[in-house]
Amino acid sequence: MSSPVDAADGPPGPPGPVDDGADDRTDDGIDSSRRRRLSLIGVWLLVAFGGVVTALEVGTWLFLRSLDVDRMWRAVGCTSEHPCRTAAGQPVTRPIPAAGHLHLAGVALVAVVTVALVVATERAVRRSPGRPVATHLALAALVSSVLAVAVQADRLHGLPFNRFDGAYSTTYFFFMASNLTLLSTTAVLLFGLWNRARLGRYDDGDPFPVRLVRILTVGAAAAVCTLVVVASVFS
Repeated sequence: MSSPVDAADGPPGPPGPVDDGADDRTDDGIDSSRRRRLSLIGVWLLVAFGGVVTALEVGTWLFLRSLDVDRMWRAVGCTSEHPCRTAAGQPVTRPIPAAGHLHLAGVALVAVVTVALVVATERAVRRSPGRPVATHLALAALVSSVLAVAVQADRLHGLPFNRFDGAYSTTYFFFMASNLTLLSTTAVLLFGLWNRARLGRYDDGDPFPVRLVRILTVGAAAAVCTLVVVASVFS
């Protein structure tokens, strides 16, 4: 015969929920903090890879410039009486003109402005969640990046020499094509940033996704400015 205490207690209820950290896991079962660490590592690896490629480009430029095989870096001293020859055997009878620095300075300046706008967007997401200021800043960054692409494309189209005239012209063309690729990639990233801000994806005040874009944008701008400086100073 059961005691009154046992009867008052009643039958045991269902077991309570077990806190196994499932709320902190994403759909693929990866802990959210771990997912962020992996995303951050992946972004930094991309930046490091870009830095290695940029260093190789700079090294190639300086090596060819110092080597100056057959005076074909910029064909200095080549005349109609004493023509130089390209790798394809075409005669070069005049020095290769140095490309102007105004466009290059414009590309670097707009790239830096784009970085500043992305940093401002990240701060706006953190300090003013749910407000349209982040969307407006992201749109300004997108417009700035598109402007940088346009300026770089104009420089690539309006070179004062043929890209196969010599080592300088070929390497310069490669530098500008590399810059155009970096700036175009940045524009695509910033379009995604603006679109997500427009849809309210950052209204929770979490700046981590914007931080990833900021790191990539800074890395691309650093590479662009490095190539611009090298092409301007060591022409």
